Amino acid sequence: MSREVIYVADPCCSWCWGFSPTINALREEHGAKVKFTMLMGGLRVGSHHIRHAERKAYVRDVWARVGEISGQPFNLDILKYDNMSENTEPSCRAMILMRETAPEKTFSFMQRLQNSFFSENSDISKETVLADLAADEGEDRDKFLETLTTDDAKTASENEFAATRAMGVNGYPTTIVRNDDEYKILTAGYRPLDGVRQFFDHWMEQG
Repeated sequence: MSREVIYVADPCCSWCWGFSPTINALREEHGAKVKFTMLMGGLRVGSHHIRHAERKAYVRDVWARVGEISGQPFNLDILKYDNMSENTEPSCRAMILMRETAPEKTFSFMQRLQNSFFSENSDISKETVLADLAADEGEDRDKFLETLTTDDAKTASENEFAATRAMGVNGYPTTIVRNDDEYKILTAGYRPLDGVRQFFDHWMEQG
């Protein structure tokens, strides 16, 4: 029997950052027996997504709530900046590129992007920042940046967003489990590890 966990996320999704310890724990515990695949959903796509002053209060409330519930660190200093891009397509595009060029780094790169954004206040909507973070993962910075800015890379992210929507995913994080050709949603939205493990273990026992 072929088993796979399909994790659909976005680097700039605060609830995905909150869910990060859960998905990483499951992967650490079961990665030797189960394939873990990460797909990008595209939380906010397009240059029209700008964090204006009136949006700051909403973001502050959400991040504070996610931090309180999940225990994940959030640095709210980033909210000092007006008119910051909230377009998540570039960071998703970088994730897709890393998965294609160095698949073994997919989950570590996601962790690096999330920590850089939520904890260190890096602007990961900027391609140069994403290339710097790829270099921190051991990739050739200039080559990564050159490939990241190609039309093919942008088309790849558009296609992946369409594919995850076609799977019925409309919120993040979403975790789908597959047994051969049978697919089931394990989680839709944030769940702590204790709230997932029972269902995951039951799925592992099937078949």
